[in-house]
Amino acid sequence: MAPEYPDPGQENSRQRTGDPASLIINEWMAEGEVLFRDDWFEIHNPDPLPVALEGLGVSDHPDNPDDHSFPPLSFITGSGYLKLIADRNPSSGPNHLPFALDADGDRILLFDSSGNSIDQIIFGPQGADISQGRWNPSPTGRSYFNLPTSGLANDREGESTDPNFLNALALLRYLRISEIMYEPLGGKPYEFLELRNTGPAPLDLTGVSFTNGISFTFPSLILQPGEEILVVGDLTAFQSRYGRSLNVAGVFEGNLDNSGEMVALSLPAPFDAEILRFEYNPDWWPASAGSGFSLELQRSLTLPRDFDSARSWSQSEEINGTPDRSGILIPVLFPEWLAFHGLSALEDGDGDGLSALMEFSLGLDPFLDLGFNGPSSLPQINRGDIGQTVISFELPANSGAAEGYGADDIIYTVEGSDDLVNWTSLLSKTDTTPFSGAGPVILDPPFNGRVKVRFSDQENNQSARFLRLRVEYSP
Repeated sequence: MAPEYPDPGQENSRQRTGDPASLIINEWMAEGEVLFRDDWFEIHNPDPLPVALEGLGVSDHPDNPDDHSFPPLSFITGSGYLKLIADRNPSSGPNHLPFALDADGDRILLFDSSGNSIDQIIFGPQGADISQGRWNPSPTGRSYFNLPTSGLANDREGESTDPNFLNALALLRYLRISEIMYEPLGGKPYEFLELRNTGPAPLDLTGVSFTNGISFTFPSLILQPGEEILVVGDLTAFQSRYGRSLNVAGVFEGNLDNSGEMVALSLPAPFDAEILRFEYNPDWWPASAGSGFSLELQRSLTLPRDFDSARSWSQSEEINGTPDRSGILIPVLFPEWLAFHGLSALEDGDGDGLSALMEFSLGLDPFLDLGFNGPSSLPQINRGDIGQTVISFELPANSGAAEGYGADDIIYTVEGSDDLVNWTSLLSKTDTTPFSGAGPVILDPPFNGRVKVRFSDQENNQSARFLRLRVEYSP
């Protein structure tokens, strides 16, 4: 037990603590690439009371329960989470461990003070920047997470209702550094970094921060789709060169190293993953090193892991760069969209089984197969309250289309069949007409640039009933 409240001048009283046997290993990350530098895992205390950790141990080997033992006065809060960093560097602090995790497969064990196992996890090969952890709705009791949440309850894309979690996911996917002026004419006061929202929905930047290279935390603000924003070395100097009309979030502390350095852009608390982490190099484009040119991102869809590649950048076409004037907007018409991505209509750019036509129609990224950009965005089939077959899918928000959703020049048709051979059109939609046909359609409000559509089939008395969504380009 541990003292709960200070009581100077009085006899110490001891408070109840929870049962260490209730502790569980809750989430683990064994293959950090951008989001995290080091391996880690977390322990969860489901007990509402704090649990004393003194004498307990963690290890990656069952015969070594003393690999890392918790020191006296170590506690995990009631209903809390403890992140432990597996970096083979225990001298860095009490939450750093003398072992690392093997991304090809490993185990994690939690021992009591007598060396008996409290909990253990055995895991197989792990994906880069994706954690694994406990997830009760899964048949296996585990799931993978595109947004690791060390120190927090596990949450999952497609099932979360937490707006902060969903915004953090969108920040990971769509917030990009698009221009770096690290050695401008006139020196440090004219340095700047430009960021762009490359996605289809507004991003809340509140609390997003630069945590390496420079120091800056964004105030409360929203970045609209395609919009750019700047952080600068000196506002007066910047405005004297570029004017007062540009979208400036504020002035950063520190300066950008002329010889190149690591830049890290991090999610807002309570999340601790990094959106981007890369090192720029003046040798990529020598004209950016003191001659007045900036580094500009060549493609808005560049993956975070490719930001430290020279091929992802070019020098600006103009001396002094092009702050807030170099937006790369993704075309909204299908032929131009195909040309922008260098794809043909039936080509599968990311190997996820979805053609370019389907990716365009559903508002997906044709070169990213993770999360909602992959097969998980295909229509889902369920049974309704009275046994009817229900199909649900999400379409891109589009202010210029009928009812505010659906891609331009695409016909969406829901079809039904009893035998998977003969299909009948049940309802359809174009960019100028809403869904119409046999059966009710329910629309969710737009969220993260997408609108969820649900259609209930009226043929509900058959033992076998199949629904599908067909898309067709019709200019």
